[in-house]
Amino acid sequence: MTGSILIASSVIFCASIYPLRVREFVLLGQIPAIFGIISSYEILADTKGFGTEPLILLLLTLGLAHWWSLQKNRFITESEPDREQANGISFVFEILYSGAIISQLLIWLIATHQYSADWLWIGSVTTVAITAYSAMTRAKFIGSFSQIFLALACVCQINICINNNEGAAIMAMIPIATMLGTSLIIPYITKLSGTVSESMSRTFGLIQRGYRLASTGLLMLWIYRFVPGDSQLWISVVLSFACIIAGKWRPATEWGWVSLAFSLSGIMYIQNVPSEYQVPVSMIIAAAFFFSSRSFSGKESLIASIAYLSVGYIFLAIELMEGKSMLPSMAGVLFLLTVQQITRRTGGKIAIPNEAHVSLIISGAIALFWW
Repeated sequence: MTGSILIASSVIFCASIYPLRVREFVLLGQIPAIFGIISSYEILADTKGFGTEPLILLLLTLGLAHWWSLQKNRFITESEPDREQANGISFVFEILYSGAIISQLLIWLIATHQYSADWLWIGSVTTVAITAYSAMTRAKFIGSFSQIFLALACVCQINICINNNEGAAIMAMIPIATMLGTSLIIPYITKLSGTVSESMSRTFGLIQRGYRLASTGLLMLWIYRFVPGDSQLWISVVLSFACIIAGKWRPATEWGWVSLAFSLSGIMYIQNVPSEYQVPVSMIIAAAFFFSSRSFSGKESLIASIAYLSVGYIFLAIELMEGKSMLPSMAGVLFLLTVQQITRRTGGKIAIPNEAHVSLIISGAIALFWW
């Protein structure tokens, strides 16, 4: 109980500001809490399962974090005329105790649940719960530090996908869903937090963007590990178009790059398509991305279109060098020339420069002649 007693004594010193109005007691009274928190780590590391002492330690530390967050105005008021210094002191202690409560909870959870596949849901659920709690109580630093639990869940998912460790596909989706859900509700969390500085608003924006990009990488790993080989290409392409639609629904620069990442990752799965259909499949996907880029998307879809077109020609060249000339390959080239004629005759949004028309005609003619 040593850790609990030390932290509780700091709580008493904090409460002394109300009757005594002596801020030096409050400042010096934080020293026992610091030693109590250090002592609590050893106690929590040796505790397995639910217990009274871990609960008391966590509640006392949480109380101090909230006190410095919610009651610091009174502390500052008693600090006239040096308000700026008092505000800085309050800020430091709020960060200190917010980090302490998260680290205590982390050590306790690791002691109770060894780091394994269970952390896919333990880390995600803990992050969601603490983030929701911090939004309701406006404890922004507790919510920020709680993302460490989600990071551990993501590391667990990466180990499962790369090292082919045991793990269920549904369980491996939990960290991804948590990241995407958190990125969607960050604007609402910002509103609940009340007045937010410009720097903090930028930080929230960076976190939101980072979560979207990180969930993209995790989802690509999930496709590589859990999706059957004959479906990997199509799921990657569908997700790419889904990101294009999401970019129209919630405009953000990263949606275009996420769409490009999914589309390019699909290229490595073309080898899973039967060899006689690799060329036409590449050409069809290239045409789909081309029309997307001209109609409602941007340069990312155009890059994907060029990439799939190049891959299609590479597969065609390999096929012809091996002395093969399969009918689906010719159909793929004819489809590409048909697209060229449509863009030439239609114009408007899907119009392309004359140089592109010339390149398509020459490359298509050479491919047909070689075939």
